[in-house]
Amino acid sequence: MTTQATDTRPGFLTDYAPTRFRRRLTPFSRVPATGRIGDVWHLAARNHPRQRMIVDRASDVDPDGPLERTYAEWAALVDELAGALYAMGVREWDRVAVVKRNHPDICLLASAAARIGAVPALISDNHTPDTTAVLLQRLERPYLVTDQGALESMGITSGTVARLTERTACVDGVPDGRPDLLDFAALRGAPVPARRLRAYDEPMVITHTSGTTGIPKLVLHSADSLYSLGLVEAERWPVFGLRADDTVAFCQPYSHQRVVTGLLPLTTVGPKLLMLSDPRSPGLRTLLVRHAPTLVETLPNAFLAWQDLARDPARPFRRVRVFVNSFDAIHTRTIRTFLAATHPGTGLAGARLRPAARGRPGDGTHPAAGRSGPDPVRRSRAVPHLRGGAGPPRP
Repeated sequence: MTTQATDTRPGFLTDYAPTRFRRRLTPFSRVPATGRIGDVWHLAARNHPRQRMIVDRASDVDPDGPLERTYAEWAALVDELAGALYAMGVREWDRVAVVKRNHPDICLLASAAARIGAVPALISDNHTPDTTAVLLQRLERPYLVTDQGALESMGITSGTVARLTERTACVDGVPDGRPDLLDFAALRGAPVPARRLRAYDEPMVITHTSGTTGIPKLVLHSADSLYSLGLVEAERWPVFGLRADDTVAFCQPYSHQRVVTGLLPLTTVGPKLLMLSDPRSPGLRTLLVRHAPTLVETLPNAFLAWQDLARDPARPFRRVRVFVNSFDAIHTRTIRTFLAATHPGTGLAGARLRPAARGRPGDGTHPAAGRSGPDPVRRSRAVPHLRGGAGPPRP
């Protein structure tokens, strides 16, 4: 079921720039099955019911659950989380701020909120109390799902909860002396509510900017805009395109828009996923050696932290076809280390590295980036300009 706009929305959910959209990159392109994050896990489960996603530690919203599940089992958890949010009081157009330690369950909570017509707002858990208060205030009394670590480090006091949120639930239990909080675990087991998705051109999820120039800015995304970005992920690119037989090792901040976009190709391609919450996770080496990923995406600092792994005799990166470096520059020395860790003939270990041509700051070719070219780590060369158009195919 799709719902349309009502007059009960706050102003920032009614006054926004029109979304941009492109149906496909070429007439022959492979495309995501949907742009709606509320449907991602269910469509992935329908199309690839036996494919698996593996996490490096138990989910904070399901601490007793298994680390390895099929797409169908993760979709079932999304339904259960939707029931918990509905029991918490969340309804259509409500904002659901998710502020907790890094884990893929941030994406599950976002999908659950979007599935019942609410608008999830994904906020990283490293902000100061003052910044946190501003972001919550801008969301106009959201429902807040958080954890005890964020309560303490981000200054989410009883006063903050009363003044800036509708209700607040803690995923890892309620601390002593905080009767203002709900125990999220106690909400689980509620009936699964009806599926109510936002229209394709309506606001669907909120992320935020980095905050390097001040208080982070909230950013609205629609199903149309995310679908358009997801075209790049779903396309059948030579060499680095995502494949159904890929094993993807992914270690990112799960509150970032990059992660939300990265979920969409699951509906079409359906690779096996290793979703890692911490680049120094105790079980990281075991997972990488056992599952031998073919595509690895993480941050520059994580690649630096993994250089010893790249030299490990067990060769956890032996099958890697593509390394993807997100958000920032990476040193040539680090690139060489990881290319050397791939199995001959399956990676880009034979690629020659030469000085990059001068380019524009921010496009990955600027000399200050310290990159080399041709760049086997960066995929953005193939990103086309997105043009407007009609809506995507409706599932």
